[in-house]
Amino acid sequence: MSKITAIDKIFSSMTDHAILVMDQAGLLTSWNAAAERLFGADRCKVGQCVSTFDAAEELDAGAHALEIAAALLHGRAQSSRMHLGASMQSFWGDGVINPIHDSAGIHLGFVKIIWDSSVRRQDENVALRAANTDSLTGLANRSGFDSHLQNWLETGKRNRQSVVLHLLDLDNFKNINDTLGHLAGDQLLQQVAARLLNASRKGDFVARFGGDEFGLLQADVNAPTDAYPLADKLLNTLAQPFDIEGHEVHTSASIGIAVAPQDGWDAQALLRKADSALYRVKRSGRNAYSYYTEDLDREAHRRSRDQNALRQAVEMRQFHLVFQPKVAAADGALVGIEALLRCDHPTLSGRPILEVIALATEYGKMIDLSEWIVTQACRQSKHWFDQGHPPFCLCVNLSSRELSETGTPEMIDRVLHDTGFPAQQLVLELTEHELFDSKTEGLAILKILSARGISIALDDFGTGFSSLSYLADLPVNFLKLDISFINRIPEDPRSAKVVHSIIELAHALNLKVVAEGVERKEQVEFLRHEQCDDLQGFFFCRPLSVPRMTKWLQQHSRAN
Repeated sequence: MSKITAIDKIFSSMTDHAILVMDQAGLLTSWNAAAERLFGADRCKVGQCVSTFDAAEELDAGAHALEIAAALLHGRAQSSRMHLGASMQSFWGDGVINPIHDSAGIHLGFVKIIWDSSVRRQDENVALRAANTDSLTGLANRSGFDSHLQNWLETGKRNRQSVVLHLLDLDNFKNINDTLGHLAGDQLLQQVAARLLNASRKGDFVARFGGDEFGLLQADVNAPTDAYPLADKLLNTLAQPFDIEGHEVHTSASIGIAVAPQDGWDAQALLRKADSALYRVKRSGRNAYSYYTEDLDREAHRRSRDQNALRQAVEMRQFHLVFQPKVAAADGALVGIEALLRCDHPTLSGRPILEVIALATEYGKMIDLSEWIVTQACRQSKHWFDQGHPPFCLCVNLSSRELSETGTPEMIDRVLHDTGFPAQQLVLELTEHELFDSKTEGLAILKILSARGISIALDDFGTGFSSLSYLADLPVNFLKLDISFINRIPEDPRSAKVVHSIIELAHALNLKVVAEGVERKEQVEFLRHEQCDDLQGFFFCRPLSVPRMTKWLQQHSRAN
């Protein structure tokens, strides 16, 4: 004991740290008073291994041997583990162990210092939980999910177990926020979180990434197809109405599914693939689930490229308008001109314009782009009026996005005021699909626009879902026959009968009928015979640039 008396006296003054002195084998030889208070005086015995101070779950004499070996090798070793205290309660303790040598360099033993780090550890755990928890729902947040996903993948790869990732996004959540307010939106998210927890199974892990996006990791999966029952269950539980401040709120969800190992073991790649699958669901109609496929990976790259190109095109106004005239079937007199969008961005210019418009709608750029289209079309048409050309109806297309935006009538008012174009000469066209996509909001907006004297045309008629009773209630002035019927007349008797019936129906409802896509003389003669009101198509004129449309107007005026 005399060899280490000096050491013992030096550390005896340390009242908050347990000092344990050991011999060369790592067995206890002496200790300070703080060690007796921390571990219990009756438990401090000469000759015992200090690993007996470890809590039961940490008890491992082999680990202690490795610790002292590391101290000899490196001159110092650190530890952090659960210990059993004097009251037989576990606490978290940090420690450091150093070898002891005499002046000649002979190894005498070890000294280990241990201190209670439970408070610090608890504070760190609280901070860690806060950093990894979504404050609104109490679920894990994106950071917590990423850490959990990485751990699951490492375990799954080691144990050859599948890991399923469900990426979930609420459908039309923005409409709920806009209608009921953000407080109601927050309450909906809290209720969604509770339903996800209730629908998931013990062992599954649910997180909210932010906004209306959630992630779920599915446990105990033997095959990729085991994921679809849970996805079905999630969709069904979220399809049930929510009670938000006395309002019955309906929503649905879209789910993208990626599976390891089939889709790889990389966490970020798995998230990207689940997002690709989610995008396909959103694009194909929502309220469904989809697994990732290799084709989706290529599609995701194309999506990213297209989105960047579209953003650039909208910001730099890399678009122009072309114009196609519409003439009266009876005498060929000019009755209208349709403004058609064309894209000049090098990445998108070769794509069908309907694809570009669909991209603009999907990425939330259509409202901005539509105002530019209506402004340019009205300004140019007003210029033609000022040049002395006879007045005509200007036809401009609307998308379902404009029909869902309550600010659309005000936008049209603003454009008409700024350009001086008369509301009575403006025709707004939309398809049956777009009208039904916009539901009741679209009908309300159409009624507002109609009350301002603006005409409404229902495009691609015959391909959608309009019932006769619904059609009678719409504020519509024109029906545009879908080109698929025009292409087959007059040769196809069935198509001829459909065209005849639509014209007869429209006239009974005091609606005018426009046939688009007219390319042959036989079609013109048939449509005139059936008393179709207006005709449009390559037979009369292709879409023209502003200079060429101006020249066509001049020639048409002289001819008539």
